[in-house]
Amino acid sequence: MTRLLSALTFILLTGCAATPPTARPTAPEATPATASAPEESQAPTSENATPSVEATPAAASAPEESQAPTSENATPSVEVTAAAPSVPGDWQVFTLEDGGFQAAFPSEPEEESSTELDPSMGRLEIRSYVSMTEEKESFLYVTVIKRLKGRFSRPEANDILRGIRDGARVRLNGRLVRDTVVVVKRSGHSCPGRDFEFTSPSGKRMSQRAFVAGDTIYQLIYLRPSEADEPFKKLVGSFSFL
Repeated sequence: MTRLLSALTFILLTGCAATPPTARPTAPEATPATASAPEESQAPTSENATPSVEATPAAASAPEESQAPTSENATPSVEVTAAAPSVPGDWQVFTLEDGGFQAAFPSEPEEESSTELDPSMGRLEIRSYVSMTEEKESFLYVTVIKRLKGRFSRPEANDILRGIRDGARVRLNGRLVRDTVVVVKRSGHSCPGRDFEFTSPSGKRMSQRAFVAGDTIYQLIYLRPSEADEPFKKLVGSFSFL
């Protein structure tokens, strides 16, 4: 998979590139864009998004925010996070200390890292992990983008998440199937996130969960040629911070 990873570029704000070639994923490009910070700090919003809150794990203290982000036309829903991450019986959990997380994958993920300088966000340390699934032309990605100059503000995080979603839609020429505002819990604190899915004119589908925790952007991505999203659910359900 060395050649595969050498060809891999990372999704940051421009979303996902088009269809992966046979047996090789064409990964998403990472072209950081300038995030314009709103005057007021607020939770992520979207005209078409469905707000959702991931329940605080049993061992965690109450988050700083008392309620989920809202959207004017949204139907509230709740996503429950178990006290301990779920581990699919046919997958293996890998602890990836450099990325600051552990998660289950169907095969050992290949890793690549790089450092890039972005005019607006400064120096970024980028790590990617990719694992192939049993389904042909289907791949799981986790990308971890750390800003070395410090934490992202809440307005910056909101703009980044919207940029990731909108960039993916443009590059896929995709139709938005799902867009949910989420809150990911980390040590009792609330990390803003988005969970969305696109389908392309060729029938390819991409599911993604992106969230910002402190100085780091996490992206969990599943690219495949069918509607089935069970591997994405397994990845998301098994993910936890170290």
